[in-house]
Amino acid sequence: MLKPISFNAEELLAQVLCFVERSTEPYRGIMDQLSKRYRPIRDAYPMLMALGLSVLRNYILLDFITESACGVKVSELDCFSKWLLRIVVYEIRYRDISRDRVEKYLRRLGLRSECYSILRYYDVEPLLHRMNIVDELSIRYSIPRWIVDYAYRKLIRDEYELRWFIRDLSGPQPTWIRVNLLKINNRNMLKHMLREYYIFAYEDPIVPDVLLVEEGKDRLTRNPLYEQGYYMLQNRASTLVAHNLGLRGRGIVFDLCSAPGGKALHVASLTRCKTHIVALDISARRLRIEQEMIKWQGAENCISMVQGDVLHQPLLGKANYIILDPDCTSLGRLGHTPEIRLWVKPQDVKRMSRLQKRLLQKAVENAKPGSRIVYSTCTITLEENERVVESVLDKVEILEPELKLGDPGIGLERTLRLYPHKHKSLGFYVSILERR
Repeated sequence: MLKPISFNAEELLAQVLCFVERSTEPYRGIMDQLSKRYRPIRDAYPMLMALGLSVLRNYILLDFITESACGVKVSELDCFSKWLLRIVVYEIRYRDISRDRVEKYLRRLGLRSECYSILRYYDVEPLLHRMNIVDELSIRYSIPRWIVDYAYRKLIRDEYELRWFIRDLSGPQPTWIRVNLLKINNRNMLKHMLREYYIFAYEDPIVPDVLLVEEGKDRLTRNPLYEQGYYMLQNRASTLVAHNLGLRGRGIVFDLCSAPGGKALHVASLTRCKTHIVALDISARRLRIEQEMIKWQGAENCISMVQGDVLHQPLLGKANYIILDPDCTSLGRLGHTPEIRLWVKPQDVKRMSRLQKRLLQKAVENAKPGSRIVYSTCTITLEENERVVESVLDKVEILEPELKLGDPGIGLERTLRLYPHKHKSLGFYVSILERR
């Protein structure tokens, strides 16, 4: 467990972000753990969380400004100093922070005192405007260049649309919650109950059991309704999985890469626990988290957890319904989980695609004829989405979605692609398959 070297905001966050970069652990998870153990972090949690996420969403731009304005090669600094400088530059440009406070850190990092004024008022726009669109968008929105280039070459050729796509992919995502029908009858009831805690949410016109939160986001996880499991945070895109399973009767649902359990819990909610769900995952740690989620949501009677590798775990009989949402590059989550951009590489796309094809083949092998398989990812690449589905088309038929949201898949028009600039969601892909 990370032990803070300081409770000063800048030094604490520099230590945390350095740890996140090296360990590939999620930023929110690390901050949650620290807030539970240390009172100063708990008291300043909203500010620390927001500042860290903002720096992660802007780190490439901050490095570009620092190098252009002050001639500092950020990449040559040690990990802690690199993140401390990024935090300080962000505060100079975008926060109303005492000059004495940030100049102290500039001196510590070996920068001359006049760098404060240079960094605060440096106009980066003329430099960005002279770049090609891929380089400009990569720096402006701090997304690795190869991701912007991939999107331009393979997904969105219109430069105007590409600009909006990259902007919304990089920024904070809209906040959605899903009602737990095991504990409350409908979302309208939940909407009115939330107002008691000054949380204001509105119905999605397409997805029937989610709400878009507009005000009171900071109170979403700090009220009795949340603590009692009346709802959970879940993006509207991921709810398409359970809604498109086409559940009929009391068949068994296998959720093959289940943890942390959002999709299995959604099935339990939709069926009021009248369908049995087998939640399989390779990670014992993630299954422990899922077990806590199941208890919190009141779904203990209909979800059984199994630890094992999908590729080597013999499934007991043939499944009626299968959910496969495997590990992926998570490029659709760059706004919500901006630290992904620190370590994701082009070679990860091919590596994930190979694994996903093997997993989907295994799912198809364990499906009864006529049974339904929903394959989904939270990424945007063709290799992890359409190409994976194409690898099993000799054994399955692609079905029309019962609940439609998104654009048609590229080359597979019955599948669905969701984009943040169009659908108020993370980047997501869903395909509904039927075993021949």
